Amino acid sequence: MHSVTGPSIVVCDPHRTVGEAVAVGLARLAGASVLTVETHFVEALHTVATRQPDAIVVEPDLLGRPLGTVVAAFVNASSRSGLVVITADTNTLPARLDRMIRLVSDDYTMDGLIAAVRAAVTAGHTGGRQASGVFDQLDGGVASRLTARERQVLECLAEGCDPAAIARRLSITTSTARTHVKNLCHRLGVHSAAEAVTLIRHS
Repeated sequence: MHSVTGPSIVVCDPHRTVGEAVAVGLARLAGASVLTVETHFVEALHTVATRQPDAIVVEPDLLGRPLGTVVAAFVNASSRSGLVVITADTNTLPARLDRMIRLVSDDYTMDGLIAAVRAAVTAGHTGGRQASGVFDQLDGGVASRLTARERQVLECLAEGCDPAAIARRLSITTSTARTHVKNLCHRLGVHSAAEAVTLIRHS
């Protein structure tokens, strides 16, 4: 899309005009080479997987998908791409677990966005991802109360999966997935799956 040399970036925003404006700003002010602006989540994932950009800029709130789902999907699509997430919820787990992920408030300035992109790209060039799962930095914490299967279920919950999606991912029945959710909530002393995820995120 732009021929300017610099870090290669894919922008994912359902509003093409907004995405184009972000792309132009990054190209002009940061010397970025914006490969494309994608307006659909699945197409953006395909582009990232095939082109492996230095960074991805995405706004999951506007995509209508849970933050955890979006983060996990893009991390799985490319192990080398830094991820800059524009969101109203900047106090979330992924930013603490993975130094290649930067969260930017939805009232960001272009300077703030550029700084986040540079930080994510630099992290990718100096060692890459440090953690791939929700529990990688929680040894001995509240997650240690759970069985291995319950940890898998909770990781799915943190990515925004419902019991049916958990069942498909783990090759179990939906009823069994619900039972695991109930059991892990009991072990953690919480009343819902949402509370369990919140507990893990703030541990």
